[in-house]
Amino acid sequence: MHYRKLRNEMTEDALAVELALRNYVHMTIDEIATVCSMRTTAVMFIIEQMMIYQVTMRYPDGGYRLTDEYMTSLRLRAA
Repeated sequence: MHYRKLRNEMTEDALAVELALRNYVHMTIDEIATVCSMRTTAVMFIIEQMMIYQVTMRYPDGGYRLTDEYMTSLRLRAA
């Protein structure tokens, strides 16, 4: 997966969601919406897109987090 290219093409809203998820291990849609000052429907749409590209994953309890692969790509990018 070309996460670097994907991240460069993210909208400002998607980057805000990504940043929120980077700072927390587990977040619900409502928590993300609150942190990002966005509508829950917008967050749901962004999260669904991120799941398609394997940027986020969903816990059985409905919370979300960034995938290990995506987090690894961020660490490699920073190095």
